[in-house]
Amino acid sequence: MTRRLTGSAPLVMACLAIAPSVAQSQVQIAKAATAAQWKTPWDYEGPRGAAHWSDLDPDYSVCNTGKQQSPIDIRDAQKAKLPSLRFEYKSGPLEYLINNGRTIRVNYHDAPGVGNFLSVGGKRYQLTQFHFHRPSEEYVNGKQYDMVL
Repeated sequence: MTRRLTGSAPLVMACLAIAPSVAQSQVQIAKAATAAQWKTPWDYEGPRGAAHWSDLDPDYSVCNTGKQQSPIDIRDAQKAKLPSLRFEYKSGPLEYLINNGRTIRVNYHDAPGVGNFLSVGGKRYQLTQFHFHRPSEEYVNGKQYDMVL
């Protein structure tokens, strides 16, 4: 199913707005001592790749039996009327930017009720992180994309 996100343009604009603030002096890149907390116990290829995920941890057993999990191929999309998104974004320097070679992740460590928010369907959500996958994990009608947010 394809979801039409009214207001996705502000998200793109917000991402573009923060890009210039990603300067070496403003970003703490995870150091070797803390890099382990950002490393996933799985990978996309090799001995920790998708073919072995169910063997890595009992919590991953569904990876061996699941039928509709990432990576998936989204086909026969249907439009749906969804509530509008409202972004409450405050520009500022990034504190944490992590690049593990496949994913670029930005973490926020704002106090509850302070920071950036997304409101949809009468609920307000605080932004804690966002990340890009390169290439995309999913396919749409058989096509994989260079990058997704």
